[in-house]
Amino acid sequence: MAFADADGDGNRELLVGSDDFEIRVFRGEEVIAEVTEAERVVGLTELSGSRYGYALANGTIGVYDRGQRAWRVKSKHKVHALGTYDLDGDGVPELVSGWSNGKVEVRMDRTGETVYKDTLSSAVASLQVADYRLDGKEELIACGVNGELKGYLPAEGEAIEGNLMGNDAEEEKMALLAQEKQELLFELQSIERRLTKSSASGPPPVVPLSTKLEQRLEPNVTAGAVDMVVSCTPPAVITGIISFGERLFEDESIYAVPERPTHEMRVPLRPKVDQAITTLNKCIVSMPGAAGYHIFNFDLTLPPYCMYKRAAKGSAVNPDAGVSFHISPNMVPRLAVWVSQTFAGAGGADSAAGQPAMADPSANVDELFVSLRDGSPLAIRASAAAGQVTVRCADMDMAGSIVQDLCAALNIGELESIANFPAKVQAFGEVLARVEQYNSTRVRMTAEMAEITNTVKSLVVKAEDARMMGNMPHMRKMYSAMRDANRDLVLEHTKRATNHAELLAALKEVNQMIQRAARLRAGSAKARVVSACRAAIKNNSPQAINKIIADGA
Repeated sequence: MAFADADGDGNRELLVGSDDFEIRVFRGEEVIAEVTEAERVVGLTELSGSRYGYALANGTIGVYDRGQRAWRVKSKHKVHALGTYDLDGDGVPELVSGWSNGKVEVRMDRTGETVYKDTLSSAVASLQVADYRLDGKEELIACGVNGELKGYLPAEGEAIEGNLMGNDAEEEKMALLAQEKQELLFELQSIERRLTKSSASGPPPVVPLSTKLEQRLEPNVTAGAVDMVVSCTPPAVITGIISFGERLFEDESIYAVPERPTHEMRVPLRPKVDQAITTLNKCIVSMPGAAGYHIFNFDLTLPPYCMYKRAAKGSAVNPDAGVSFHISPNMVPRLAVWVSQTFAGAGGADSAAGQPAMADPSANVDELFVSLRDGSPLAIRASAAAGQVTVRCADMDMAGSIVQDLCAALNIGELESIANFPAKVQAFGEVLARVEQYNSTRVRMTAEMAEITNTVKSLVVKAEDARMMGNMPHMRKMYSAMRDANRDLVLEHTKRATNHAELLAALKEVNQMIQRAARLRAGSAKARVVSACRAAIKNNSPQAINKIIADGA
């Protein structure tokens, strides 16, 4: 956790990184922003302005500015510590990271450029900023797991332009550039040799300049994925595609090769979250039978809900759960455009050029989609005359995501809604019953442990009295009873710890349900739902909670 002004309003918010790959920004009890990362969040730290640094379990560190990623880098080593310190003396703190290989790195908060690095003899255990020498100046202190300490002072005098890494770093950069030059020369010589050996009657050794590359997204119901379809101008063929996508592939990249070189290639993509993802792609194109090849670079952005395919009317059963709310009637055409943009690439048979139809002739929105993940239906309807919008789906998280994205797209600051998720409410009622049961068990076990503790105290007194009176048999009897009571205490502690863990898990489910209900609203209505639900839980009123979830506070 960390405090930082994440939205640039001049007030610091609470940042919380969790095991579900989310970075949540809290203002009071309200979640005002969420960012989904590719791995478990292990570190957060405040930087200047609206920027904050983060670290992931897979060795990634980076910086966010107002909810947008400014930069990130990834290492094969693990991040052990994260902090901030103005090492170059320019008045702006840099991002400092300590690693499992003992490396200490200092990077510019805006660009990620390394301005200083050092290495300890063991893994970094902690990074601290304090006036260690008691001279009125704070130092950056790095501590290794073997007890090694290193302190760093800021640059003296005026702020230093560039970096503090000195001539060694410059020499290292020159060596890398020289190596890259040699590799490029070698590749050029290889191409020249292939051109020389190519026969005049054989296929062209290089791809013609007129070759074009086209990309599109198509749903693949059989594979449960959305296909990235890449095609090139004949007679050139595609021999492979390298794709990089965060939160898309297991190792953030994939190399796809067709069974045989082809003019059109499909790469199945399965986003795990409903968020826009930009893929960086390299397509290898060559001429049939030729040794030469050309690499086309292109970016392709997956819309947030690309894993939903538009279904024909009557082909899927409308779910009996969902959320409804009112917007201004003049916003309905903008809602139609939003649906077209966010569900683009998940078009179906009824839509032209694979794009979802935006509205019916009466200007009402009436869309039905089917998830490519599990086949669950999703319906979005809006009345142009009344501004009534209904989102029907069984997944409460999905409905909340659509409501929040729609509010952001249409710039809606306040939104009340009516929710109807009977299965979720029934399951939530069971969770509340478990919480009550765990609490009553906790109280009962606390009383039992207190009783056993008092028994142990009494046995200690009796054993000591027997010892002073020289009654050894009675003393042994008391100590034997004390041993049995201690065994009972240990068993009770184990049961109490198990009950506590189950109680925490149930309370986590309760909090998640409250957040789901809040995400179905916006603005003050969202905050009221959170506070009202917690008040109802405190008053042990499950019926009130169900009403708050359905109608708002």
